[in-house]
Amino acid sequence: MDAAIAANAVLAVAYPQWCSVGGDAFWLIYDARRREVRALVAAGRAPAAATLAEFERRGLSEIPPRSLLAVTVPGAVDGWVEAHRAHGRLPWRSLFDAAIDYAGNGVPVTARLRGWIERSLPVLRAQPTTAKIFLRDGTVPRAGDRLFQADLARTLELIAQSGRESFYHGEIARAIVAFSKAAGGLHTEADFAAQRSEWTDPLAGSYRGVTIYETPPPSQGFAALLMLHMLEDDDVGALEYLGPDHLHLLVEAKKIAFADRNRYLADPAFAEIPMAKLLSKEYARERRRLIRPDRGWVWDQVPAGSLQGDTVYVAAVDAEGNAASLIQSIY
Repeated sequence: MDAAIAANAVLAVAYPQWCSVGGDAFWLIYDARRREVRALVAAGRAPAAATLAEFERRGLSEIPPRSLLAVTVPGAVDGWVEAHRAHGRLPWRSLFDAAIDYAGNGVPVTARLRGWIERSLPVLRAQPTTAKIFLRDGTVPRAGDRLFQADLARTLELIAQSGRESFYHGEIARAIVAFSKAAGGLHTEADFAAQRSEWTDPLAGSYRGVTIYETPPPSQGFAALLMLHMLEDDDVGALEYLGPDHLHLLVEAKKIAFADRNRYLADPAFAEIPMAKLLSKEYARERRRLIRPDRGWVWDQVPAGSLQGDTVYVAAVDAEGNAASLIQSIY
């Protein structure tokens, strides 16, 4: 658990285009002594004021993706606190030493981060505080240059000192809320104070005798189980690895599973999700019949959504067999 949190904190410094202390996390945690898997959902909620009526009042029929109206309350930090409280062994403060060092003293810009900055220039330049972090005199840094994030180092230092207190009740929460209000967002300090992670049972499926665990809604974990269930009766191993038939089968299964994700996935606190049906082998076989060997589905006709990704994955296993598996994302 300690290793997973420390790695996640470093990734929030080194891979800011994929994950952040301002993002969310979904955990699967295996306790080797109890032989038990638990899920920890550290997903942020929308501000309480983000109602349909408020969007209509603003003349909006959908949520603008490039706006603070699309930003939820960050959940990842509370997830770190909960995971460490339940299973951590090292002192909380020590988990952030490396991340604080990289943020304050610089981390090398990878080729991938440089490419992201280059592609995102209009967005970065539109926000002076962001441009100050990622651009050098308005230009894109080179791969290998050091990225310095002094304010992020201060944020991580506060988290290391007080856990969730400064992030959800104190200095950090106040700064985010002030920024949000100035830019037309809906966040309040009460939204931050109310943020809590949730321990729950994972989803479980099986593939040829192997049990697979996934995180429950509001994560999209069930889509991976549906893909495996759809392909269980196929002899995938007999196909040429990454050959045309192999790729066609996997891609088509993913399209169909993502179509079901887009249709059914929601916050279970507000919507009824037919999870028993979605995880049943009978339903998977029914959906498998949609895959044709001679043609692929047109993506928009399945229908399905964006193929853009912005998530990192972390796994850590210790000598006793305890395991932490998490995705962390700015979504």
